[in-house]
Amino acid sequence: MLALSSLQWKEFGSFTGNAEELPADLRSWQAAIGTSDEEGEWGWLRDQFLCQHTIQDSAIAIVPHICGLLSTTAPALQHYYAIDLGQVHMAWRRSPIVSISPELVATYEAAIVSIRPWSCACLARSLAPIDFRYLLSACAALCEHPGLGRFLFSLDSSTDEFPDSVGYI
Repeated sequence: MLALSSLQWKEFGSFTGNAEELPADLRSWQAAIGTSDEEGEWGWLRDQFLCQHTIQDSAIAIVPHICGLLSTTAPALQHYYAIDLGQVHMAWRRSPIVSISPELVATYEAAIVSIRPWSCACLARSLAPIDFRYLLSACAALCEHPGLGRFLFSLDSSTDEFPDSVGYI
């Protein structure tokens, strides 16, 4: 895993802010876990590496750190974390970033494997139908079915193609 103190963070891309701020933003999210600021801190952290089904290279470096903290997060928010990480993984499988070192890729892949049981356990929670579908999408992606994950995530935009699905979405 890339050390949070590494100077390599400044070499990564970010959608908002600077990627070299990711370690500090991760620590801010970690400090907010269990507080009313948890969701807001997560949103700021996530928006730096994930935007509209696209990721920055910084996602591959920060996700292992995030995965290590998931068990400490507020249960009411865990399915959102799983959904976001599923989106990261779908983007990674669709368009791998070739500039990422093999060591960081291996750490990222191991982190994704490690959270599969955790993310699938979120399916047992009582969720709104749309949240359940997005979580199911994430679980499919995290369990190496990114095509199914993308399909489930975008079902509501496929009603012209699959008109019989309208009542189920």
